Amino acid sequence: MFEALYPNHRPEQFGTNIHARSVFGGDQYLEGYSMYQLQNGYKHILSYGLT
Repeated sequence: MFEALYPNHRPEQFGTNIHARSVFGGDQYLEGYSMYQLQNGYKHILSYGLT
């Protein structure tokens, strides 16, 4: 889906320390996110793990 919106664009990837993630007993509920920089200055952020 995002390839169609942002052709030839690689998002910046960010993630938490795997041992701090809640699934492993930590306090981090957000596993990571991808950020797409738009030409108009806005950013599209896609998060992972927060449900």
